[in-house]
Parts: sequence; C-alpha cells; structure tokens
Amino acid sequence: MLEIDQDDHMSDEADGGSDLPAMNTELAQTLGDIVAQLVGDLMQIDLQLVKCKRALALLQPKKDGRLDLKFWKKETIPGKHPAPVRWRRLKAGLQPPRRGVKQDRRVPGVDPRQRKWTALRVPAKRLSMQAKRSRGFVETHPWVVEVLDMTQKLLEARVGCWSSSARCEGTRPWGQVGRDWVAGIGEDLDAKMPCWEVVAAKMKELDRAEAEEARRLVEKTNEADRLRTWVVRND
Repeated sequence: MLEIDQDDHMSDEADGGSDLPAMNTELAQTLGDIVAQLVGDLMQIDLQLVKCKRALALLQPKKDGRLDLKFWKKETIPGKHPAPVRWRRLKAGLQPPRRGVKQDRRVPGVDPRQRKWTALRVPAKRLSMQAKRSRGFVETHPWVVEVLDMTQKLLEARVGCWSSSARCEGTRPWGQVGRDWVAGIGEDLDAKMPCWEVVAAKMKELDRAEAEEARRLVEKTNEADRLRTWVVRND
C-alpha cells in the first residue's frame, strides 16, 4: 500500500504548489546571520587597520611622501572603506586637485603663499615597496615596511570577506580561521606599538636637537657677519 507522508502537500493542479511568492523563513534567517557576521568581521578588520594607521603616523615624519590610511566613501558600496594614500605638499597657492577642475594659483580668499596638503590614492598591491627611504624616513624604514605588510594583508582579507559574503557561502562568510588570524594581527600590533611609540619619541627628540643645533649655527653665522660688518665700517 502506498504510504503518504503527512507533510506532503497534495494538490489537484497538475503543477502543484502556490502562485503566491513567499520568503522562506529559514532563508531569511540565514541571510540575516550572514549580514550580522559580515558586519562583525569587517569591524574587527577595520579596528586592526586603525592600529596600522597609528603605527604609520608614529614611524613616519610629517613630510611630503608619507603613507597613510584614509576611510573614504564609495559610490557602489555603502559606508566608508579604507584606502592607502600618500600625502603630498602642494605648491604655494594651489588647492587640492579635483577631477575636471583646473588648478589655479589665484584663488579668491586663499593666501598665495599658503601650502596645503592633499592625500593621493596609491595601489594596495606591493604596498611595502612604496615606503620612502629618503632623509627622515630611512631611519624607521624597516618598521614601516613591516606595518605596510600587515596593512596589505588586512586590506586583502577585507576584500575576501566581502567576496565570500556576496557568494553567500553559508552562515560563516569569513570563517573562524580568518577571525583568529585577524585577532593574531591585532595582538602583534598591540605588542609592538609601545616600542614604536618609544622610537617615535626618540626621533622627535633627535629632530629637536638637530633643529636647535641648526638654529645655533645660524645665530653664530649671523653674529659673525655682524662683527665683520662692524669692523669694515670702523675701518
């Protein structure tokens, strides 16, 4: 005798089923879990990127060419997202470049002698190779490279997290292995940050000493010039 399960749906229609669209409760719950987990994973990655940003600020002088991280909006994705940038010092009187707008030195209400800063995007690939090695940067270059390597890996992990969630790969778009790896990066940054702070303080101390020595030499030279002028006039 043919057995019929009580859960089976019987219909007199040839195709069976319903013509009314309905959201499957299990599917809705799964999508909600994916979104919630994605937000948490992205937040953890961004927190580590903020630490990288602080480390870059500590280990690089505030000079033209230093690398940084900025959180900017995107037209296609809601919210702000991290992007590596390089700071540039503009020539006197120039404003930060804007697409489709020609730069002009004669801007109403702007001091023509003023020099502003602008942040230019740089490729996220091979980020460590873009670190400057000129004077002021070379002393801390190895540490900057280390931070940039971490930054690049975190940026790539962020993209991977977005991609896996877009494919709806189960309720774990990032995975516990990825979360543990991000946590490990954070612990590494926390452990090294005090050392980098000491390095930054030492570099500032050396800069102050160098500036003081330069000022002393200038004053000494000016005093010698004044004495020479006084002797010539008296002769």
